[in-house]
Amino acid sequence: MSAVAQASREQLNQILEALRKDLDRISGVLSALGAPEAGEPAPEQACPDPRGLLSQRESEVFDFLLSGDPVSSVALALHISEHTVRNHVKAIYRKLGVNSRVQLVCQFAEAAPRAV
Repeated sequence: MSAVAQASREQLNQILEALRKDLDRISGVLSALGAPEAGEPAPEQACPDPRGLLSQRESEVFDFLLSGDPVSSVALALHISEHTVRNHVKAIYRKLGVNSRVQLVCQFAEAAPRAV
């Protein structure tokens, strides 16, 4: 092996050793933060409550939508017009990134209000 090849090999070994040390430090920081070890599945996280993105009234409409109530029932229950309910529904869809009630229910069924 030539002197140049030997020097390059030694440099590569030094770089690899430095990378291993950096990886050990990063792994230590990640484990201190509670991150899973490499190869371990990430813990399942609950879907965040979408109501934090919605106004008070939109949250109320959202609950009715998840319950399957028609626009007319929502309007009667909240003492607002059906047109206003539809405006709230559009705002909810936009804020939550959905395009239909089916998609809303499928994505946020866990956020449905619980019977007490």
